[in-house]
Amino acid sequence: MRRSSEWRRADGGRIGKSCGAATGLLGLIAVAGVILSACGGDDDAAAPAVADPVAPSVGTSLSISTAADGSEALLLPADVRAVDEFGWSGASDGDWMAVSSPFHDVAGPQAGAVFLYHLAGEVWSEAGRLLGSDTTTGDWFGRWITMQGDVLVASSPFADLGSALPDAGALYVFGLENGVWTEQAKRTAELPLQGAMFGFTLEVDGDTMVIGSPGNRGDRGGVAYVFRRIDGVWVQEAFLDPPDTIAGNSFGFYVDLEGDTLVMGAPTFGDPTMDGKAYVYERRAEGWFLAAQFVGAPRSDGDAFGSAVAVEGGLIAVGAFRADIDG
Repeated sequence: MRRSSEWRRADGGRIGKSCGAATGLLGLIAVAGVILSACGGDDDAAAPAVADPVAPSVGTSLSISTAADGSEALLLPADVRAVDEFGWSGASDGDWMAVSSPFHDVAGPQAGAVFLYHLAGEVWSEAGRLLGSDTTTGDWFGRWITMQGDVLVASSPFADLGSALPDAGALYVFGLENGVWTEQAKRTAELPLQGAMFGFTLEVDGDTMVIGSPGNRGDRGGVAYVFRRIDGVWVQEAFLDPPDTIAGNSFGFYVDLEGDTLVMGAPTFGDPTMDGKAYVYERRAEGWFLAAQFVGAPRSDGDAFGSAVAVEGGLIAVGAFRADIDG
């Protein structure tokens, strides 16, 4: 919670139990007026080959409720399997919605895909599928997606940039024109590095985009990049490096952005204890500055504090999905 110019912890806040792939932490999430649910899944399905330390459980389908009576329609592409993680990330704006399936194998094992849906009346219909122009095996295309107006951004954190830069990561920007989504640009870090996982998480608000790169420092953890859209082109504005760069800090795993405030989660901070941490940055006239740092209270090993973050209207919420409640 923000009071005057200082960020403080709100009293009594608790985060609910994990349920499903579409949200990671909560069973239901409102995304631009659409309620997404992904509480299905095969608990015995194969795990992804590359482990996410705070990955949500395997989901098999996505249900959408738009009617006042809460009735739902089931969305499930015909070629999606339980292990494809359909519903991992979702975004919508107006009458368009995108749902990711980062382990889909249309372009190779765990290459990934993003499915598009269009709303006509009260009916959502599948309207296509997106891949990056060079999406291939192991890219995790669609690991994170965001949509704003006629722009959709999908991350591919394990994309290789040539044989010398495996898992460097990339972002793909798509635009909507005459009812068709087409790739407009591919973005990478200015200085791409092997294993940086650029695009592991991302968030867009207006003309600002924040991208997490949790492997940028190798064993010493991650960083984040801030881009600003100028005359339709995304240009890097800032490079955020946490003050306590230590092994396993996971800075860059989760991010949220509102206006000139961004929150970054580092759920494995303190590895191997994984108690976690969250950082708050603010944009001022001189650039971006670290405004606050949070840890759980009480702080306990294995909490994964920072496994989800959100900022809105002067309030900040931080999830700790492995925290024990009342013992």
